[in-house]
Amino acid sequence: MDKGQRLFSKRFLLLNLIYFLTFSNLAVFFNFYNYLNTLHIDSKWFGFLIGLDALIALILRPLISPLFTSRNAPFTILWSAGLVFLSLLGYAFVETLIPMILVRCIHGISVVIISSALTAYTVLFIPHDRSAQAFGFISVSFLLPYTVIPYAVEMVLYIFKNYEATFIFAALLMVPVFPLLFIINQKSFHDGTPFLGQKDDISFKDIVANFKDRSIVALLLLSSVTFISFSILYYFLKSFALHIGAKDIGYFFTIYSITMIFVRVAGGHFFDKTNKNILLGIAIIFTGICYILIGKAVSIKMLYLYAFFFGIGIGIMLPLINGITFDISDPAVRGLNLNLIVETRDLGFFIGPILATSILNHYNFVVLFSFCGILSILSVPLIPVFAKQKRWS
Repeated sequence: MDKGQRLFSKRFLLLNLIYFLTFSNLAVFFNFYNYLNTLHIDSKWFGFLIGLDALIALILRPLISPLFTSRNAPFTILWSAGLVFLSLLGYAFVETLIPMILVRCIHGISVVIISSALTAYTVLFIPHDRSAQAFGFISVSFLLPYTVIPYAVEMVLYIFKNYEATFIFAALLMVPVFPLLFIINQKSFHDGTPFLGQKDDISFKDIVANFKDRSIVALLLLSSVTFISFSILYYFLKSFALHIGAKDIGYFFTIYSITMIFVRVAGGHFFDKTNKNILLGIAIIFTGICYILIGKAVSIKMLYLYAFFFGIGIGIMLPLINGITFDISDPAVRGLNLNLIVETRDLGFFIGPILATSILNHYNFVVLFSFCGILSILSVPLIPVFAKQKRWS
């Protein structure tokens, strides 16, 4: 995109609708544990089956990300969307362990492929002076399903009285992806302008040069630390709430999510007008303090208050990380680096619980959340490593 070109074009908005539909097929799995209880599968396999998609993403994404560019992404999105559709239907027809593992693997692989291709494709539609705002808006598109879809699923369950109908519902949500992608690409089929400067593939030399770039490595390390801390909060907050006598922690995530979405929408172009590196440093320190305060909470009301502030911090941090990644990456590897940022999320959600379990075995929740806060704040010195990196046009 040329500098100054408007962000909210028709194609960008339709692309965000594809993001919404794609992540909607994941949001239906909030009920997956209950569904597994209705099948002929031993409960000892439930944890493995639930976490299998995350394991697949952690292994597969770094291997396939270099394969996708903005040129080949549309076709990849098409066939992988079809694979997602078929795998979702598969959930409705399997009742035993081995077929469920097979379906879960196909679904996990297809989701990693479509999300990686979407990320590579997205770089075409982002103006260079609106990168943080763009990624803030995109993040809202894949957060909304986790707010809207559970209610829709409950309605489907109420009408059809079985879990299988929810997977058929999720499969049908993938159908509009095909015409939407055709509309987005209609102009591109007759005009090569959007692909100017884009490579047909990423060479091994490009990949090696990318990983030799200290600024990229520092940014990936900072992102990993961010998601390690966040994953600990996500997985262990409920246990902490019960520890302080709070029975229901659900509203914490509601408050945090609504605040985060509001910050990303309202922040808009401000994220790009300001110095992103300085703002990122402030947001990291602010969020780190929130972690520490959460660990010292003694009531549910205090946790709800901290949820509001935590939503502000995270709401600012994540679009900035993606925006900076876009800004400092060589155009040839922008899609790759944005997919690597997603990989740091998978890595964080894998490492975080392991670290947290070890800490809780020796200490308490105050130490655990203080660890999250201090770890986050200690990542701030990484910012100068990439702060002086030139912006690519």
